Parts: sequence; structure tokens; C-alpha cells
Amino acid sequence: MEDRPAYSYLIQEMLTRHTSMKCDVTAVTSLAAALDKMRSPPPDVILLDLGLPDSFGFQTYSRMRECAPVTPIVIMTALDDEELARRAVRQGAQDFLCKDDITPDLLARSLSYSVERAREKTALHGLAASLLRMQDEERGRIGRELHEVTGQKLAALSMELAVVERALPPESATARRALDECKALVTVCSQELRTMTCLLHTPLLADLGLPGAVRELADSFAERSGILVDLEIAEDWPGMDEAPALALFRVLQEGLENVLRHSRSRSASIRLITAPGSVSLEVEDAGIGLPSGFLDGTGPEMPAMGVGILGMKERMRQLGGRLHLESAGAGTLVRAILPCPGGQS
Repeated sequence: MEDRPAYSYLIQEMLTRHTSMKCDVTAVTSLAAALDKMRSPPPDVILLDLGLPDSFGFQTYSRMRECAPVTPIVIMTALDDEELARRAVRQGAQDFLCKDDITPDLLARSLSYSVERAREKTALHGLAASLLRMQDEERGRIGRELHEVTGQKLAALSMELAVVERALPPESATARRALDECKALVTVCSQELRTMTCLLHTPLLADLGLPGAVRELADSFAERSGILVDLEIAEDWPGMDEAPALALFRVLQEGLENVLRHSRSRSASIRLITAPGSVSLEVEDAGIGLPSGFLDGTGPEMPAMGVGILGMKERMRQLGGRLHLESAGAGTLVRAILPCPGGQS
């Protein structure tokens, strides 16, 4: 993507005549033309100038990345800006080349390495998808076992305690106090088991659909955490297949647990929203916000706190969606967006 014909010709000459690469090069002179090209089978790699007639600066990269979320992009620009380069790489650019420094060998290495890294990343995403699928299957197995085995044993224990209570003589005050404590413990264990079973296993999704399962989860979360939950669900929420519904439900679970563990917020908002061609889930709190540098990956707490966020992002990526985070010093918004032909405005 280069709007100056002479430089575009030079780049094509470098790639086709002065390197050992075997490649087909397609040149476009504007962002609009590039976005139109992406409707056909995508290229293996994009060489992107940031200064185009219809777009300039980091906005060019952002718009291209949104259109081509998995295609490797190498930025090629006259802007020798180290901070811009770091920002671009943090946001997924494979390389940042200054036009004055480009040589045929440098360009060939950058493009070929970018393609190879992208292939490895695709393989890792495949592994991540398998791990998440196995995790969901294991959660379901454990949840069912807790409900069907452990839950039944607690119910049997409760009945046996009732038998013991009837057999105790009235004067056995100490034994009755111990029995009452045992009954109270059984009740608490049963409640905790039901909560854990719902978090691990999601039969409510099949029975009630996503809106109903979200209501149940919101009520359960508010009861066990003491956090006030405001729930808003679009009236025209479309029917969904199991995979996207489960992905949004897991994002909601992770988002609420983050509110409980990290935000120090006394309230949370959950919103299921429809838009033309998409649906979104939002979880927002009024807490302390994210640590400085968390969103761009430069904060020291990223490795410790970022695993759940990465899992949410991966779930969205698998279904062609995206995860968006906002935090302006106070409060955090997590927005999960999925394509959905049934979404309405």
C-alpha cells in the first residue's frame, strides 16, 4: 500500500528482481482500495504505508488491522518515530520499517519472517482453541459429577441427620447443638455446591438461552458477593448457537470474577446489546480501574492479571469477534462483540 508510483515501483522491483523471494505483488494507492482488495482471498502479508491519500498515521494501521485481524502487517513509512513503532508492534504489527533504511535484503527478511511468525501464531491459536474446548468439557464433567454424585450424598446426609435428630432424647442438649451445627454446615455446603456447579456447568444455556442464563448468573453473583448488579438485556436479543452463547457466558463469568477480585467496586452493570450485524456483552464496574500500562501491555502487572483477559480475547477471536477494554483511571468496561446476522439496531 503506497501512493507514490515511483516508490511503489521501487518496492516491487526489490521484491521481484533483487531478492530470492518468489512472490506475487499487488500494489494499491489508497486505504479504500486496500480494504476493497481484502474482500477477495487475503494476501500472505501486507506492506503498509501510514501516509495515504485517505488515511494518515496510526489510524491507517488501526483500520487495516480491523479489516484484516489475522493477516501479518509490516509498516513501511517515512516517519522515523520510535514511540509510534513501539505502539504499532504492541498492537500487533510484525515490523516497522523506515523507508530511508529499506534495502532488498532487509525487506525480504522482514516479510518472510512475518509470514513465518503468523503461521506459528495461527498454530498457537489452534492449540489455544483446543485447550479452551477441553477446559469447557472438563468443567462440564466436573459440574455434572458434583451435581449428580456429591449433591446426592449431601442430600442423603441431610436425611440421615434428620433420622438422628428424631432419635435423640430431649435431654441431650449438647448433642442437639452439635447436630444443629452439622445441619447448618450441610445447608451451607449445598448452597456452595449449587453455586460451583452453575459456574462449572452451564445447562441453563440450553434451557433458558443466553438472556435467561445471564439473569441467573447475575442474581447468583449478587447474592454471594454483596455487589449490586444492574442488568439490561435488549428486547430483540436474537437466538444464538451454542458456541457463541457459551463464549459470551464465559466472558461474563470472567468479567464478574474480575470485578469481585480486583475492582473494589460495590456495583456492576451487565448489558446485552444488539446492533446491525452484531451483538455485544458489556460488563462495567465503578472500581479502581486497571493498572497504568495494562491496556497497551507495558504495565508490570500484565503477566499476573492478564491471563483471564487473554482467555476472553481468544474466545472472541475464535468466533470472528473482538474484546475491547476501557479504563480511564476509575472503573473498567469489558465489551465482547460477536458478529450476528440477527443483530438489530
